[in-house]
Amino acid sequence: MAQVEMSEIRAIITGATSRSLVLIDEICRGTETAKGTCIAGSIIETLDKIGCLGIVSTHLHGIFDLPLNTKNTMYKAMGTEYVDGKDKTNLEVNRWDL
Repeated sequence: MAQVEMSEIRAIITGATSRSLVLIDEICRGTETAKGTCIAGSIIETLDKIGCLGIVSTHLHGIFDLPLNTKNTMYKAMGTEYVDGKDKTNLEVNRWDL
């Protein structure tokens, strides 16, 4: 993991409160997959303990298999599906009608 990214994550964690909104795009993007997955899991556990609201995007699909110690974390995934040779985006999220 790059030194800059670790510094950014440290600043986010030390400044976050239960009233914070934390957005992290491509967590552990420059890290080897297995190590990055474990580091990302630890970051998510820490943010869960703080109790902040957050959205974390990642390509590290193994994070869903980690036995994380979280109480308030909800996992959602987004994927792409091909139907008849055409790209059809599949979102596994809650939808509300307004």
